[in-house]
Amino acid sequence: NVNKISINLTKKDINLTITTNADIGENNWFLDNKFIASQNILNLKIKPGSYKIRLENEFYETKFLDFYFADKTDKKDYKLNLERLKGIIHITTEPDTVNVIINGKEIGKTPIKHDLLSGNYDLRLVKKGYQELSDKIELKVSKLSYKKKYILAPNKVKVNFNFKPEKGTLFING
Repeated sequence: NVNKISINLTKKDINLTITTNADIGENNWFLDNKFIASQNILNLKIKPGSYKIRLENEFYETKFLDFYFADKTDKKDYKLNLERLKGIIHITTEPDTVNVIINGKEIGKTPIKHDLLSGNYDLRLVKKGYQELSDKIELKVSKLSYKKKYILAPNKVKVNFNFKPEKGTLFING
């Protein structure tokens, strides 16, 4: 008499680690088009087989990877080099010829068009005789072009008058 014994073998999980060079933004990971994580380093335990991985970050070009893992692999480490998206700023001012400073570095005078990598920037507009203006600029996948006109206010001036004769009359603008 022969007894039958069923044995189900399961394939050993593969430990997959993917790191990136992303220094801003949030990495959103998708496995076979399903969102799986929002973190800088992806650590996964998966069965051997074929997979599609997609990485999205609003400041970088989207990366697509196709993987096939054989049974013999038990650990895989990958590093993805992401490319920052490129953007442009176009700044005009009233008055013209205002110094444009991005993250502490002067890049020119208005009107100006200037290429920048995607990211977050501190903008300062400076002109002698006018009040300085500051603003924040964010260039990302949904908005890689920034165009704005700024109007600078003249500095306030305090004027003291001494009239001679003392009872004199002063007319301003008419």
